[in-house]
Amino acid sequence: FAKTLENAGADKIMVHARTKSEGYSGLPHYDIVREIKENVHIPVFVNGNITDKKSLKTALDITHADGALIGRGLLGRPWLLSELETGKKPKINLAEIATQHFELLMNYYGPHGLFIARKHLAWYAKGQKSVAEFCQKVYAEKNADKVLQLIQLYLGGNT
Repeated sequence: FAKTLENAGADKIMVHARTKSEGYSGLPHYDIVREIKENVHIPVFVNGNITDKKSLKTALDITHADGALIGRGLLGRPWLLSELETGKKPKINLAEIATQHFELLMNYYGPHGLFIARKHLAWYAKGQKSVAEFCQKVYAEKNADKVLQLIQLYLGGNT
């Protein structure tokens, strides 16, 4: 299929290393991405299970891909691209980032932004203390100002 794409004029190929039926479980099939890379003459990019510098290096070492795409690894960690580029974890203020994202969603979507923001706030809270309590309160709250208070209460001071 990759060769057909190349022959049809594709100038690059992006390959997610899992099948749809696998969803987000199991290990990515980086060997298949490597096989594709070996059989086409256009750039190949790998995607799947890339969440940090080590997993990026593993994916690129195994596949020999020209680059990588990151999807879910960025959820709740928009600074990850900077971290991968520089090799250093930037100093972040989680409450500030979550607040800014929340406010952007509210400004763009209006009151519906509150519902859209919930999943994003849960991703920001992942790995933090009292994450379950924070998520429970955020998902129950219907007042944007109170959600902002919850962000500061639970995510403030986390860097």
